Amino acid sequence: MIQDTLDINSVDIRTGKIKNKDMNGILFIMSSTCPHCVKIENEFIKLYNTYSRNISVEKIGPENNKKMINQLRVSGYPTILLIKKGVITDKEFKGKRTLDNFINFVLSN
Repeated sequence: MIQDTLDINSVDIRTGKIKNKDMNGILFIMSSTCPHCVKIENEFIKLYNTYSRNISVEKIGPENNKKMINQLRVSGYPTILLIKKGVITDKEFKGKRTLDNFINFVLSN
């Protein structure tokens, strides 16, 4: 399982801005105890390994980021949010959880 890429110190909770990042991307909010999250972990890894130089590919889990997850008003796992110019938005991914769909979600928004 990939470690979290963000923590409370890397995000301005008031603005949702990821420090030192200005690109569009995707935030995966996943729990290691969620079977749906475990199922899409490989898609996250492929996305991260292939595209993390061009888009922001981030992941957090509830184990170490309860305050941030509460601020983002996450109600279930996995939750997949759009990052726009380094700011975590409330636009949630709703499609089939595949690599191509994740990329299209970032590029079309």
